[in-house]
Amino acid sequence: MESAKTLTSFRRHLKSALIAVVAMVLTAGQSVAIEKYWAAHEATLIVVGTMRPGFTFPWLDGWHVTGTIVVDEVLYGHVSVREIPFRFICNRLCPSWPPPPFNRLVGSKKWLWFLRTTDQKTWESALGSPDGGFRDLSQRSSFENYIRLYKR
Repeated sequence: MESAKTLTSFRRHLKSALIAVVAMVLTAGQSVAIEKYWAAHEATLIVVGTMRPGFTFPWLDGWHVTGTIVVDEVLYGHVSVREIPFRFICNRLCPSWPPPPFNRLVGSKKWLWFLRTTDQKTWESALGSPDGGFRDLSQRSSFENYIRLYKR
């Protein structure tokens, strides 16, 4: 009699554990998707463009990386000029020396840029540090689908 109760209790706990595992697996896929598109969600301007590096200098709040994004296409938002000033403050994950390799990383390659304005003149990463605000152009169609479904 006691072993039947134990077996029933075990089955009930096993069923609960399996349901919990299935729920975690299913929601993990959704959270990855949400995380992928969070930059697009937060952006007020999404463009395809190339960054021309400016100055990189240390300051009290971290490294300041500056430059100009030469805009080829606007995927979302409005910008009336072809070149927009860009600023990135790397304050959390950047060491005090050497400077972050941001300018070498973006180089002269075209990227998708996810931006928000800081003062109506300068633009920065939509997510802020440590996210630089750019994604590989190979992800364009995926982000265009997101924009079409959720940003318009």
